[in-house]
Amino acid sequence: MMAKYDPLRDYLNTRPASTQQVRLTFDEIAEMVGKLPRSAWKHQAWWANDTSVHVQSAAWLEAAWEVDAVNQTEEWVIFKRGGD
Repeated sequence: MMAKYDPLRDYLNTRPASTQQVRLTFDEIAEMVGKLPRSAWKHQAWWANDTSVHVQSAAWLEAAWEVDAVNQTEEWVIFKRGGD
């Protein structure tokens, strides 16, 4: 069974190695994974790079990416390749 956030993980996994940063809108992510919870828009902590509390972060961390910046007013997130 596919986990809800697997399409986001797969998207990040398929970025070229030369791509170090990806900016996505909340709507673009919602289109990949289905509806995002309201907390994604309201709580900065939803975007934390923390798998112990957030199942969604496992998707980007498994792909070796992490959230670098979030703007909830403008509804976008920047992922960067992890490990640097």
